[in-house]
Amino acid sequence: MTELYYTFVFCTRYRYALIKNSEQSSILRDYFNEAAGLKTLYLEDFSAREDHVIVKIKCMDSSLSPLQIAHHLRTVTSKEIRSDKRLNVMHLPSIWIRNIMVTTRDLSDKEIESFLSAQKRRS
Repeated sequence: MTELYYTFVFCTRYRYALIKNSEQSSILRDYFNEAAGLKTLYLEDFSAREDHVIVKIKCMDSSLSPLQIAHHLRTVTSKEIRSDKRLNVMHLPSIWIRNIMVTTRDLSDKEIESFLSAQKRRS
């Protein structure tokens, strides 16, 4: 069985400050872990900042493309996050932007910052 490792960076729409404390970060981690468990994916590492998350995933199914994995994670977590009253984001039409950053290696802070600076903020 082939093991593939991916690092994803998901940014919130309009760089909305979704994560305001460690409890909310833990809630998001649980949602990403649950979403990964629905497929042959394993959450290897998770870090959350105010307006983005960095997720390291181990994929056991080589037939899944990074795009399919990202779509699955975005769809499942977005539904769960929007329905969670503790996060208070039901008013948002969507959580994640369409653009993602994905790689098979670790990302430097400079690469992540470059990606995030290219994403729009609400004016």
